[in-house]
Amino acid sequence: MPQEPESAETVCDEQTKEIEDRLLELYVKALYLYKGEFLAAYTGETWIAQEARRYHTMFEKIINEAAYILRKRKQFKGLEKLGVYAAKVDPFNEWEELIMEAMVETRRYEEAEELYTDVVDYYLRECGIYPSSKLLGILEKYSNQMNHAHEILENIQEGMNEQEETERGGYFCSYPVFRGIYQASIRIMKRTRVPVYLMLCTLEDEEDRQVQSETKINKYSRQLKKCVGESIRYSDIYTSYGKVQFLIMLIGLKREDCEIVKKRINRQFAKKNPRAAEKYHVNSIVCEL
Repeated sequence: MPQEPESAETVCDEQTKEIEDRLLELYVKALYLYKGEFLAAYTGETWIAQEARRYHTMFEKIINEAAYILRKRKQFKGLEKLGVYAAKVDPFNEWEELIMEAMVETRRYEEAEELYTDVVDYYLRECGIYPSSKLLGILEKYSNQMNHAHEILENIQEGMNEQEETERGGYFCSYPVFRGIYQASIRIMKRTRVPVYLMLCTLEDEEDRQVQSETKINKYSRQLKKCVGESIRYSDIYTSYGKVQFLIMLIGLKREDCEIVKKRINRQFAKKNPRAAEKYHVNSIVCEL
């Protein structure tokens, strides 16, 4: 028996798929030709700067077109690979949202949560900036889409508890977690009137300037983190804010107690680094009793 002719809709779908296949293949080849900013060391030259902008605009357009096709086809592994490459060759332009989307769509929720934290810390640590509200909004949107399996309360609580007894001293957490605790503390303290102080600890050299040497920054930052953790109480919270700063939340202290904490951190740090100095700034978050 003769086969029935394919419908016009089926033929159209197949043609569209073939066109998209070819486009995606060309997009991917083009993307891997882009290795970063064009002649980055010479962007002071007008023509070089113009070409760099043109190439970057082309790169952005191709990324978005390729992402559209991959998203449409639910090819999320390809989307994640796309985001990883884009973030590598074009850092601090928020391509991490593609990776986050792929992880959420493939139900890798724990990895997605880790990525959210890592992205914020990376922007602060490497560039000294906080990700834009647009990127955070996108990341939080995907966070809200995460579906956890139904559990009884005891199991949920066990999963949230610290896995093992930590060393004595303050609780260190990533900046997004610290930010959430800070916002919750504001609400709680408005009702309880328990004083909370926010301390900013900044690494500076002996001439009150920001430390420039990467070697010294890495060394001092590790040591200062340890000194801060050992100098505050078990219930206090701290986080790194960029490469050379730490934020500390001190709960239920008096203002004069903050001075004691400052001296305690400074004394420990000075023993290890007599040539370095930290600068502190203390603010009351909500109230002083």
